[in-house]
Amino acid sequence: MLDAAQSGRTVLQDFRPLAESLDWQLGQEYLRRRGSLAFIGDAEPVPFVVNNDGNLSLRAAEVFFASLVEAENAGTLERDVFVLELGLGVGLFARFFLDRMKQLSDQSGKDYYDRLCYVAADRSARMLQDAGRHGTFQNHPGRYRLRLIDALKPEEVLADADVAAQGPRPLRAVFLNYLLDCLPALVLRVEGEQVEQLHVRTCLPAGTAWRGHAGASLEELKRLAASADWLPREELLAVYPFCLAEYRYLPTRREDVPFADFALEEARRAAGRPVLHNHGALTCLEGILGLLAEGGIVLINDYGQGKEGTAEEFEHQRFSLATFVGLNFPLLGSYFQAKPEVRWAEPEEGEASVHARLLTRGTGAETQARFLECFHKKVAGAADAARPATGPDGQVAGGPGDVPTGAGAAAVQLAPDERGGPFPDVHSRGRERGPRHGRARHRAQPGLVC
Repeated sequence: MLDAAQSGRTVLQDFRPLAESLDWQLGQEYLRRRGSLAFIGDAEPVPFVVNNDGNLSLRAAEVFFASLVEAENAGTLERDVFVLELGLGVGLFARFFLDRMKQLSDQSGKDYYDRLCYVAADRSARMLQDAGRHGTFQNHPGRYRLRLIDALKPEEVLADADVAAQGPRPLRAVFLNYLLDCLPALVLRVEGEQVEQLHVRTCLPAGTAWRGHAGASLEELKRLAASADWLPREELLAVYPFCLAEYRYLPTRREDVPFADFALEEARRAAGRPVLHNHGALTCLEGILGLLAEGGIVLINDYGQGKEGTAEEFEHQRFSLATFVGLNFPLLGSYFQAKPEVRWAEPEEGEASVHARLLTRGTGAETQARFLECFHKKVAGAADAARPATGPDGQVAGGPGDVPTGAGAAAVQLAPDERGGPFPDVHSRGRERGPRHGRARHRAQPGLVC
């Protein structure tokens, strides 16, 4: 049955580690090129309302405000306060966060908002251009900057002279909303001395449906897939919606595993069962910690496994045509809880599908307490039940079909000529990111191509 389902497929690229595979990298290139249209211009877009309806912004602002008060009381708060968001997306989280910070500052008689600079960053130039065109930050002149930054190289924020002038650790807070799930990951399996990594083969299906969208012959597509400079080629992007992924575990070398000591120890503890290793997330977070001021915070909101488990049924996801991997939060927690200079906080969140975590440098006991309060399942659940919610300005932040209305629509309204692109109208389903919502990949079975 499996052989029959696979017969007739054409291999574009043979087995590669997930993050090096054509399937993964084409999905990442789609997101980079598409900009905000991946969220608001596709027939079934990448889900984003859960982090952009105003509720998360309000809770994040409360936690950040508490951290500023704590730093001010300790005498460590800088005159200029820099905040970084990696993965701007449509920008509504940032807009509503700034709205709430202004309110809190006014209500408390603090000047925090007037000292604040929000660095809104993304690796997609199109995403940043869209934020400017749509007037996302028009209510906050002088309080934001748009910067092109790769999340795997957060130190690029220091290219801003004003940020760099603050010293080697200029950031008071970093926000990561649905960002870490876009970064490279791998799946490890260790049995005795044998170390295996999940590999992906990228294929085109049997039949001719994809040929009507291809601007090249099959032989040319194979040649492009094998070349080192395939990324700019429209021909591969055009057939990407039809691509299928097949999985197989293959032996791997220790030196090919990032954070090898930690990752292999975690895999050995799993006793032969596969373990998801979000090494891109660790790289990003380690880089951020090197930039974070004493008492600074990193607030993570993302999907993935919130409880201890393994990755027997691992599959990476597509939302619209972008590729994602949920986070192994227990693995991230194990890594950072072993570092004495930082704290990792997890709220009581019940069966939430999106998980919040707080990473802080220094003590920050009052800030952690505020985080645990604001992100407790009762508070988060009440906020979710109220969706679509009003933003801090009193206007609706998210509406039917995951397309904002009211203030949100004003922030992301599309021009008629912004909806084009080389991608056929092939989309996945689901309003909220998670392994059950993205387009199903071809599930891995031990020792088999599937």
